[in-house]
Amino acid sequence: MLKKTLLVVALLAATAIPALAEKIDNPEYLSWKTFKPGAMVKVEHVTKMADTETKTVTTTTLKKLTDAKAVVTTQTTMFVMGNTVEQPAQDREIPATFDKPEMPGEPEGVEKPDIEMEEGEETLTVGGKEVACKWVKSTVKAVGTTVVATSWNSDAVPGGLVKMESTTSGAMKVETRMTVTEFKTE
Repeated sequence: MLKKTLLVVALLAATAIPALAEKIDNPEYLSWKTFKPGAMVKVEHVTKMADTETKTVTTTTLKKLTDAKAVVTTQTTMFVMGNTVEQPAQDREIPATFDKPEMPGEPEGVEKPDIEMEEGEETLTVGGKEVACKWVKSTVKAVGTTVVATSWNSDAVPGGLVKMESTTSGAMKVETRMTVTEFKTE
């Protein structure tokens, strides 16, 4: 009788537990995984829209790394219209994996964008160091707007991003540039 009761309880428990979501690797965690605490990347981000230019400098430092997560500290300084605003440093946890998201279906009645992609390799110089990069250029055209974006990435740089350039044309013109100006790997 005890065995039957335990079997029934086990079956009930098994059916009451929701199915575990599929876990996938977090690309952001992977971009820090090969570095030691103290690794750092400094990124300059410039955006031009209309007659206004904003500049932000962000320094991200790897504070802790485990098999389950990376902890980074980010310090941001903004330069807007002659003013300098320094944000307090913030720690952020980057999990090694996350639940695979469900992909929504395509919405009805929405114009599907025209997308073109190119890929290649190029060596860039960052802080006096040559860095082998893979680049991806995308051109997306939709609803009267064209966005051309190119990003250069390298496993040799903490965080992976080395450079990104984006231009939006159409009703509003926006230019964005993100460039790693300095990095250290430990």
